[in-house]
Amino acid sequence: MTIRTLFWLVLDFLLLLKAESSSEVLTNCRDCWCVKRCDQLKFLGCITLCFHKVNHPENELIPHYFNQDESIQDYFNIQDGLTLENSNNIHLYSTQFNEMPRLVITQNFNKLHFTAGKIVIDCNDFSLADMSTLNTTINDLIPQCNFSSNKVFLTLKYCPLPAEFFQPLLRILNITSIHYLEFFGSPSNFSLSPAYFEKHFVSMNSISFRDNIGLKNLHGDVFKGTPQLTSLELQRNNITTLNPGVFQSLIKLENLDLSFNRITDLKPDIFQGLTSLRELNINNNQLVTLKSDLFSNLPNLKELFIQGNNISVLDSGIFYGNITLLNLNDNKITSVEPGVFEHLTNLIELYLSYNSITDLDPGIFKDLTSLKILEISNNRLISLPQELFRNCHELEELNLNENQLIDLKGTPFILSSKLTTLFLSGNGLEKITDGMFNGTHGLAMLDLSHNKLNVISQTAVDILCKTNSELHAINLSDNILEWNSNLVDSPFNECESITRLQLSNNRNSYIHDDWIRRMPKLTHVDLKGNNITQLHDYYASLSKTMTLDVSYNQIKTVKIDSIPNADDDELDLSLNAIKDRK
Repeated sequence: MTIRTLFWLVLDFLLLLKAESSSEVLTNCRDCWCVKRCDQLKFLGCITLCFHKVNHPENELIPHYFNQDESIQDYFNIQDGLTLENSNNIHLYSTQFNEMPRLVITQNFNKLHFTAGKIVIDCNDFSLADMSTLNTTINDLIPQCNFSSNKVFLTLKYCPLPAEFFQPLLRILNITSIHYLEFFGSPSNFSLSPAYFEKHFVSMNSISFRDNIGLKNLHGDVFKGTPQLTSLELQRNNITTLNPGVFQSLIKLENLDLSFNRITDLKPDIFQGLTSLRELNINNNQLVTLKSDLFSNLPNLKELFIQGNNISVLDSGIFYGNITLLNLNDNKITSVEPGVFEHLTNLIELYLSYNSITDLDPGIFKDLTSLKILEISNNRLISLPQELFRNCHELEELNLNENQLIDLKGTPFILSSKLTTLFLSGNGLEKITDGMFNGTHGLAMLDLSHNKLNVISQTAVDILCKTNSELHAINLSDNILEWNSNLVDSPFNECESITRLQLSNNRNSYIHDDWIRRMPKLTHVDLKGNNITQLHDYYASLSKTMTLDVSYNQIKTVKIDSIPNADDDELDLSLNAIKDRK
């Protein structure tokens, strides 16, 4: 025997002694009932549980969930979870699964996850080479359980749709009432028929069939056995058509999600019977038109999502009822007919961004007296009618970014007295003219960045700042504004409420002292990317709470005495051509 072999034998013996000693420390009793029982059950983590019991004797009983001659229920109160691993069937009987924080059972090639009444069956955990065989073996791989007294949330992940429907699976789990069924990621090609939702589904409240690329069709009576449904999610499937009457028995349904399918057409009566529906999502389908009476049978509809379709024209008479949110973003809308919104007096949010709208009728929004948020960004608007927002007295946020607006004549915002946020970025505006913002009194943020502004009316800015006492941010970045020392005051010398002033990427060569001395609330000035060549002595009064960004300019000389209070976080001089620090 070599010295090396002898060394390893001694080391192995010492490690064995240490392991046995650790077991004694963990349990205080190597031969106690707990360790023996763990040896019989052979489940992972049992010794740790014994240790937990010895160190926490105050723990009380756990629910009775083992059908064994000698129950472990009298020994542990599980707080952090339990993992069981056993090659034999474990029959679980529990009337209090909701009290258990987590239970994971690993048996053969199957995993069931129980968390507060939720059961998750992930077919990827079966690790079978041929997934198609699961149709005949999935039920054989699941241990018999008893959830008869639980309101179960059942999730099936990446599983083929059972050829024998869901009932055999429910019998194995002894489920008598399902509250929620989720089925997603199935590799099967299938259609849903009424047989899948018989008996056990009468009291079910929610169904989610999503991300199933093989789900293309719904039988006309598929949901007749689920009259209590309040939520139905069918998003991210491959549904192309909806059969007449498919939803007619769902009189209690409040939420319907059909987004991310391939639906090309919706019949006028397809939503008939959905008198309780509050939210409808048909985003990201292939709809080209909307029938005039499509939503007329939905008296309680509040939120309607039609984003990401191919709709080109909005005809009058489409929208009815008490809708408060309407999302038509990302379509191909070129024309909005007068009267299309005439019945939407309760509408609060309207989204029309990412379309191809070139003009708007002056009275298109006249009935939207409750409107608070309006987004029309990323369209092709060239101008705005003078009285476009004349009845929008509640309007708070208006987004007109990324259009082709050149001139805002006629003060279109004159009657928007509650407007707080105005986005006009990414247009072709060249001037801020007198009266442009007349009538606004509550503006807090104004974004005019990425335009072609070269002229700012001093009168217009004075009125803007005096009449909007809450205005705290102005963004004029990425324009062609140019100020020099010939101006005694900057255009913002009356803007005492401003906290953020963004002027980056313009042609300014001068920093006005009123930004330091006459704007007491100003905390951030962004002047990077301009033509500034020097800092003046008045920066000795730079506040500790103020940051000034003059990076990417042409500053060559800096007088250290002129900025005694500034550190790197408050004054950014990077990427200049500084040679002297006097």
